[in-house]
Amino acid sequence: MNNGDDETTPAAADLPPTAMTPVDPAPDGERVPADEPARKPRRRGAVVAAAVVALLAAGGGAAAAYQTWGPRGLDRAASTLGPGGYGRLQLGMTRAEAVATGEIGTAPVGYPKGCVWYSLRGGPEPDAALLEAQQAAKRISDDARREADEIDKEVRRLAQTESPLSESFVKRFEERKAAYRRSADSLLDLARILSRQQARIAAAGGVAFGRDDRLAKIAAPPGVNTPEGVGLGSAEDTLTPAYRDRGLQRSSSGSSYEVAVSGERPAHGYTFDVKNGQVVGAFIIDKDIACG
Repeated sequence: MNNGDDETTPAAADLPPTAMTPVDPAPDGERVPADEPARKPRRRGAVVAAAVVALLAAGGGAAAAYQTWGPRGLDRAASTLGPGGYGRLQLGMTRAEAVATGEIGTAPVGYPKGCVWYSLRGGPEPDAALLEAQQAAKRISDDARREADEIDKEVRRLAQTESPLSESFVKRFEERKAAYRRSADSLLDLARILSRQQARIAAAGGVAFGRDDRLAKIAAPPGVNTPEGVGLGSAEDTLTPAYRDRGLQRSSSGSSYEVAVSGERPAHGYTFDVKNGQVVGAFIIDKDIACG
């Protein structure tokens, strides 16, 4: 789920896709003090840390509530996931076209995997606390990374004129490491928040728009299956007989499966997230539409 960022910090509702690539707290190619002082305790953004703890603690009840939700407005009995989308929501349509169907919400609910996600009509509303925590984590990480990069320039200049054991060099070297650690810590907080958003969307259903503002992914809501009968709650062992002939692939982590929708739509595929022997996320995706 790794993408590029700009340097701005917009309002939560307009927050762009966020990179989650951990930063290297000690770049190579420079002299390091031979007797490096012990690391100082890591400092984390108190607001972000508290928000993450609270959000994760609330996860169980929220997940159970989302599992019982069903979309209003779409005829679930008549709708299936695939081969081109779900009901009136079709892969490749623009965000404006999707909103105009009336089948999705009017504001984003999250940004996992670099896409901009919306709930289906009647689904979960945007979680202000979750979006605020994401915004704060990104801001802290960006600020700390910029600070570390500036100190790094000074450290490299000092390395040309001073001993790596001099007081001034060691002081700035430690300050740079601390800033890189703060940035990395905030990125870990961000990864947890985005994972929470992904689980929330997978359990309730939703749609994702990619970099060109076209519909890239659709997550099936409860009660909606693929034409082969696979959906949320399906047993993991039903995937192989349903999709063996299409080249079903299991991820290296074992937490998901991928398979082509059909030979006539080579860019469209299904992704099934699994946990404890059950499908916990069913998605149809357009592989030609990138996120982030």
